[in-house]
Amino acid sequence: MTENRPAFTPTPLTLRNRFYMSVVLPTVERGQFQGVAARIRHYQAVEKRPLEENKVAQWRELQRVLLHAYESSPFYRARFEALQLHPSEIQTPDDLQRLPVLTKTDIAEQGESMVSSRFDRSSLQVSRTGGTTNASVSFLRERACSREKYAAQLQFQMWAGMAPGERVAYMWGSTWDFPQTTSWRWKLYDQHLMGRIWMPALDIEDSALERFRLRYNDFRPRILYGYSGTVARLAEYALREKKDLYPPHAIICTAEELGARRSIIEKAFGARVFEHYGSREMGIMSAECECGKMHLNPETTFVEFQPLAKSPNSELREMIVTDLKNFGMPLIRYKTCDSAIPKGGGCACGRGYEVIDQIVGRSATTFRMPDGRVVFGLNAVLHVSPAVPRLRQAQFIQETLTSYRMKYVTDTPFTDTEIKAVRGRLDQFFGMPLNWEFERVSEIPLARSGKSLNCISLLND
Repeated sequence: MTENRPAFTPTPLTLRNRFYMSVVLPTVERGQFQGVAARIRHYQAVEKRPLEENKVAQWRELQRVLLHAYESSPFYRARFEALQLHPSEIQTPDDLQRLPVLTKTDIAEQGESMVSSRFDRSSLQVSRTGGTTNASVSFLRERACSREKYAAQLQFQMWAGMAPGERVAYMWGSTWDFPQTTSWRWKLYDQHLMGRIWMPALDIEDSALERFRLRYNDFRPRILYGYSGTVARLAEYALREKKDLYPPHAIICTAEELGARRSIIEKAFGARVFEHYGSREMGIMSAECECGKMHLNPETTFVEFQPLAKSPNSELREMIVTDLKNFGMPLIRYKTCDSAIPKGGGCACGRGYEVIDQIVGRSATTFRMPDGRVVFGLNAVLHVSPAVPRLRQAQFIQETLTSYRMKYVTDTPFTDTEIKAVRGRLDQFFGMPLNWEFERVSEIPLARSGKSLNCISLLND
């Protein structure tokens, strides 16, 4: 930790925290938090194990996933047989690389054959991949997997003091990621029982930031949790306008690359920032500890770091991830389209979790609108994808205040019907009709970060 960063003191769980973890969450949000207290105790025990012991257990779990997929998933059985390979022959990470990577295109085209025959499909939960860099597609997971992911996320959050029962202000996602009802019963439940207030990350013009700042200061949360860019926008606004911000115990930033935004946020709030990294497909994978190091959770995923041939940065590695918890629809060697600078080894915090030096390439662009609004571009692809399920990648480029270009990757060009549907969704997303040109390309080039950007504004510096 550098000397000029705000101080942070880890705090033990209170009786209120334990009551919420053991009683309140499993009662009112049973689908997510059934048995969460026992799972948290398990993760706390895993943290205390030596790093090498955790690596051995992680590899053993990976082999179990491979055998399960081979025996019960037609998609993976075909992959293994095409290579004349049996899961028992995969004894090292080098052996694992004999299997081809899994892409979103594979999930879109072969998803049904990926489902394990050991599960009733109706018992599996439907989710969608993220839309930051590529088109969003549906996938499945069993409920036990979801509960494991929530427990892992909760444990990482508690490193920063975000324990059950604490007051949290969210600057988060698009409107379908959080509740929109305004009934007094819901407000009583969400704000007073669960201790949460929300601001959509799309709504970041100054007037909206000021409304949230006032509400945030009145709420006095222990934790501020949100998209890195949106939290930074609030921090920049407060510094520029000389507005005060209540200092929380800590701030958790995720969904985008944090980078230089950290110092701006910490200056404005006077609180430590913790970076988290995850995805809709894998859940939370990495989090920052009080020593300022990013740790990978060996219980939930197995991460490979592959060289990025097209990246100008020789240190960058693409993250290829295997889910160790989703047996309903295994995701093995999944191409995340995210990159990192690996480090390896342990940390002074003493946790037996491997360290990543830096997560790279998770930033999203804002678009300036003719009416003065600023639109956050992170969910543009996610919003458009349902109109063209065969869309593999997309990039949105703002050329003037009213003129945009959409580059897209598909096997054949958009039809007139698809273009009309996409225009309608874009008008809805941006809140006004704009001038759009559509350009089909063979691929979306990688940025210097090693990640393909889905949003570029030529009006921004």
